[in-house]
Amino acid sequence: MRFLTEFAALSLLLAVTTGCKNDTVTIPVVIQDEGEPDFPFDEPQPEAILFTNAELIYRGDDGGTGVSDLWQLSLWTDMPVDEVGNPVGPGKLIRVSLNAPLLAGDAELVLPDGIYSEPENYWSFSPFTFNEGEMQSIPLPTGTVEMPAYSFFGELAEGQTDYDPDLMREGYCLVELNEDGTYTVSGILVGHRFLKRVFSYKGTLDAIDRREDPETGNSSLTSDLEIGKLTQARLKDTGNPYFLPADDGSGKPNATSYRAFRLLLAESGIVIDDLDHADSGKTLQMEIFVPYETDVREGLPAGTYRIVPRIEGGVDRADIVPGNIPSGIYDGDFKGAWYRRYAADSIQDFAAIEGGTLTVVRTDGGHRFEFDFTDGADNPHRIHGVCTLEGAIPVL
Repeated sequence: MRFLTEFAALSLLLAVTTGCKNDTVTIPVVIQDEGEPDFPFDEPQPEAILFTNAELIYRGDDGGTGVSDLWQLSLWTDMPVDEVGNPVGPGKLIRVSLNAPLLAGDAELVLPDGIYSEPENYWSFSPFTFNEGEMQSIPLPTGTVEMPAYSFFGELAEGQTDYDPDLMREGYCLVELNEDGTYTVSGILVGHRFLKRVFSYKGTLDAIDRREDPETGNSSLTSDLEIGKLTQARLKDTGNPYFLPADDGSGKPNATSYRAFRLLLAESGIVIDDLDHADSGKTLQMEIFVPYETDVREGLPAGTYRIVPRIEGGVDRADIVPGNIPSGIYDGDFKGAWYRRYAADSIQDFAAIEGGTLTVVRTDGGHRFEFDFTDGADNPHRIHGVCTLEGAIPVL
């Protein structure tokens, strides 16, 4: 009723300034009691969901907040799990991304008990809060996918692993550590659909330590791979793609210290000049740093080139020198060193190359490529082989 009250006050103010010099006119103001407002709908009674399965992942202070550690708690109902770890419906699941007090380096991995409430704002990572859910676009070599992140709820239909996520934004999650070492987890969370998700779980929560997981990159390989039938090649001079200055004034190597060549090797079934319509076969792609004075029409200089790592997507300045090949990265485009296998124009297998060497031997008018690479998996897979090509490599 704040608007009506203020309107009444304004009317009374006008009343004392209206009329003759010595008279006042009183204007009665009546504020009606409207009673309780009628809601347009009855709030549905929330279902109390009892979860029977749980997974707890500890990631430490992976965001460098300096104030809290990140714990990822996933709960789901009685559902089978497929070979890649996705629950298969029918059933329900919820994930809560929890910010807990920092653990000492040698402390036991035990999720602190307490009430985890909604954060003050998006950038708040205070202990005993949860991170609000959001959708994230994940670029993969097979296409960009939209995935829920942080805190969300999902309901899976029979036989399905996909669901339409409800992104959690309000409420609380209560974590209780029982005397027998088990946990009782309960709470009420509300997402962007404005429905209450009332849930509970009782059982063990054995934390999985993911603080020191290496960056696994992009790879679909499940075993080592030998490639021996690469019969096509293309070479392109891309100049100075890392935009080194012509002279940085420090005496360090500058734009004339290197040149980048892009090499593409492919099997005979590949349309090498149009990978969007590549048909079927295997390809290798590399970005190779060569001496500045190298003429692309003369091919690649002989020597051994090594894969160098990425740092936050880029290449360390000290590694931008002849003899190096940046590792693979995908940011909507394939950059650096990659393996891909196509079938009917679609990518079937792929691997970002993150280690190893390429040896270039100059033959009589041609090249022999001896490669021994590894992908970025936890247990790296080899990608190796020998490719001999006669004649000059066509230039793009």
